[in-house]
Amino acid sequence: MTLVCFGSVKGSPGVTLTALLTAAAWPTEEGRTKAFVEADPDGGSLALRYRLSPRPGLLSLAAAASNALSSDSIVDHTQMLPGGLPVVIAPPSPEQASVAIDSVGGELGQWLANGPGDFIADVGRLSVNAANSRFVEAADAVLVVCRPVPDQLQPAAQRMKVLAASTQVGWVLIGQKPYSPSDVSEAFGFPVVAALTDEPKTATAITSGVDPHRLKRSSLTSDVATFASSMSGWMNERRRTAETDFGVGPEATPEGTTGLDSPLDTVLVESERPVESPDVTDAVAEAIGYPQRAAGS
Repeated sequence: MTLVCFGSVKGSPGVTLTALLTAAAWPTEEGRTKAFVEADPDGGSLALRYRLSPRPGLLSLAAAASNALSSDSIVDHTQMLPGGLPVVIAPPSPEQASVAIDSVGGELGQWLANGPGDFIADVGRLSVNAANSRFVEAADAVLVVCRPVPDQLQPAAQRMKVLAASTQVGWVLIGQKPYSPSDVSEAFGFPVVAALTDEPKTATAITSGVDPHRLKRSSLTSDVATFASSMSGWMNERRRTAETDFGVGPEATPEGTTGLDSPLDTVLVESERPVESPDVTDAVAEAIGYPQRAAGS
């Protein structure tokens, strides 16, 4: 019963990396599925990076969603990264990805949001006419990944105003210069849920296929682990609120209400509070593994 979407509006702030690390760090609960979903209509990158087939993945999941999805259906459409993180792979082709997500976006988004697990989605650019707009609007939260610079902040804030009518929105900042998290939240009125360390070398290491053991002590993985833990706690509280107020399950919720009223600004993660246990950041790095093309290098 969790769908969290990560996207951007302008520039290349690192949406895929941020969402992927968050999914790897997301705490797992017994009886609940966890998966990373590529829902970018411009096409996915994981199939090429890890030498995976586009099927099973978004194409097969979209086909299933056009009929009916059972509680176990998501498992049938995931593949595993080398470290064991379940992922729903989007085809690299923008044409195929766009058609798949446009055809069943709203239904698939609703199913994931109300389904038996926690799903972290990379939705790419958050444009008004994007093929995945209905998918994004079904999310429990939409997090805009952005560097705190005017040419990324200003257009992102305009899109967030529209999204705020259907879901909760917040910032995930990459770095804290030239504007701090408090500067950004005060200027635009949306909460900064995390300010992650800007570590270009770590980002390059993940995408180029370095051994994940070199990532275990990075500040970025520590920041993301802290953020994922806080975000998961926020979602758990929302679930408990819904179950207490309306009974268990989405079918018990009165039409037109969600029961999920906990504000996103309660998630704020300060980078000065890193995860203390190295086991957590080790797990983040190891869950992703490294691209197959680097295995023999």
